[in-house]
Amino acid sequence: MKQLLIAIALATVAIFGVEKAFAGDYDTSQHNFKVKFADFDFESRQTMNSDSDHVQLGYTMFNGKVNAQLRHTDRDDAETRARVTVDVLDMENFYLKQRIEWRHFQTADDYGRIRPIVGLKWNHVPSGIKLYTEYQASFNFGKEGEKNDFDLDSGQVKLGFDYRVNSALTMGPFIQWEHESDYKKSDVFLGTNITFSF
Repeated sequence: MKQLLIAIALATVAIFGVEKAFAGDYDTSQHNFKVKFADFDFESRQTMNSDSDHVQLGYTMFNGKVNAQLRHTDRDDAETRARVTVDVLDMENFYLKQRIEWRHFQTADDYGRIRPIVGLKWNHVPSGIKLYTEYQASFNFGKEGEKNDFDLDSGQVKLGFDYRVNSALTMGPFIQWEHESDYKKSDVFLGTNITFSF
């Protein structure tokens, strides 16, 4: 129990205490609301001080190993995104996923994207708390002005924790750090996740 309390305290400090160390960052925040029903899921994302809000429908198949999603982002250059995420490896504390996306824009040129995902998680079942960190790399293909190769185009690191309030409700905060192809920081923001499962 003592280890759990220490882990929760460290996660809270890491998520909420770092804002003072990054003056000029955190000018946006991301808030995700998801509803899951059987194999279907619906997500709504609100991003403060940004026009990248979206709604998304998903369907999970093959015993939970594959999730297909369709996202619409309503902004100046509206985007519809189709993507498929495959669970490659899921161990007790470590997982690998592979995501493939096709981004269709109202005015800009369309392009594809490959996103390998690697993550670490720690579930404390009695308390309902899960600590996690995840890295997503991004490789663009067919994007105007970029080479169609396997050079890294961008990436993001996420650190957070979720608390299972009851069998239907899970919620928690996270911090996300994003970088460009040269690993220089492009954004840092705080976010929240709220999920209802039926």
